Amino acid sequence: MLDNTEITRAVQAAGNSLREVKLSAGGELVLRIRSRGRPSWLLRYRKPGGGESMLRLGDYPALDVEAARKAAEAQRVLLAGGVDPVAVRRHLRAQRAPRAAQSRVTPTAPSAPTFSKVAERWLAHETASGAKPATVATHQGGLRLLEPLADVPVNELTTARLAAHWAAIVAHKDRREFAPRAAGVAHSVLKYAAAIGACDATPAAACEISRASIPSPQVEHRAAVTDGAQLGALLRAVQGYKGRSNFAQAALVFSALTAQRPLEIRSMTWSEVDTSTAVWVIPSERYKIGRLHRVHLSTQALAVLEQLGWLRLNPAGPDDSVFEGARRGRPMSENTLNSALSSLLAGAPDIGAHAAHGFRAAFKTICGRELKAKRDVVELCMGHTIAGAVESAYLRDPDDLWHDAERRELMQRWADYLDQLKATQP
Repeated sequence: MLDNTEITRAVQAAGNSLREVKLSAGGELVLRIRSRGRPSWLLRYRKPGGGESMLRLGDYPALDVEAARKAAEAQRVLLAGGVDPVAVRRHLRAQRAPRAAQSRVTPTAPSAPTFSKVAERWLAHETASGAKPATVATHQGGLRLLEPLADVPVNELTTARLAAHWAAIVAHKDRREFAPRAAGVAHSVLKYAAAIGACDATPAAACEISRASIPSPQVEHRAAVTDGAQLGALLRAVQGYKGRSNFAQAALVFSALTAQRPLEIRSMTWSEVDTSTAVWVIPSERYKIGRLHRVHLSTQALAVLEQLGWLRLNPAGPDDSVFEGARRGRPMSENTLNSALSSLLAGAPDIGAHAAHGFRAAFKTICGRELKAKRDVVELCMGHTIAGAVESAYLRDPDDLWHDAERRELMQRWADYLDQLKATQP
């Protein structure tokens, strides 16, 4: 495998030779070294319409071998979508041509509004139309990925230009998974632009076509222990966990008992708990699917809260976090639970990998396999929607009350079953 050390030696040797040297970095990526001038990275490829071509990616050492491989991968994404990267480069170069010279020759019509101006109006429209705060936050995250397009007039957003932008996002490993979201937001903005007369439907259609160049994301399921014996061993390990904070251990036990998402558990406040009815009410503004969710608390789950001291002493304010982090009253950090699990599982290789979110998979799997619970009751306990749009139009009771008694009974059966697993030694 070509590395920077080997390249340095080859560059030094080429200085004493008149012949051109090409070093392969794999996947049709080569470094061309000449006696004069800087070494340059070239990518050989077959055009979507047929025939071979060569694309210059940049010079070495400004682009080292790892950066060159990433740049080559971004171009392969375009090729996989049927887009010629050389054609994209020519198009972008033409787009950068000065408009001032053209305006001196012939007068031009007023330019279309920029993408950022239309996006601002679209976001305001979505908010005024009743979009949930979580949805608006998702839109804002997508727009942040579209900032390089902010000053581009909407009628100049072509398939090639948009595909090049998706390729740039995909090439960034920390942003790759968000490329489909960014493309979806861009498509919505451009449809809105056509609807308000800022441009015709061409940019929206171009955006839809360009989305084909984004590779399908690889789905990776979170690690989860779903075997009864292993889950019992995991619960015993959690019970004996001695971390820097008792809150982490209590939060893990509560996660297992309630099967809720780690984010909801970390963000839980005392005001959301009604001990008289043994219900934890997660408000719609911070729930994933944007609606209120009621979690029935078993006697074991209530005992966890009592263990934290609230039910007897009530030391915390109503808006304080139940599972505190380093700062009193504030929630624990995002990585606290997974770090605790990694620590306690390090000495227990027989248990298997398990993430904080894995308690939901364990609940879903075991309730169906061992407790023979109804699918709809399990899904509602997990906060999932079980009715489609048509069915929901005719179901007038709030969905957080569907199968309410059965959900309460299942959560208690689940907690009792976990106690049995924990008490059963191998």
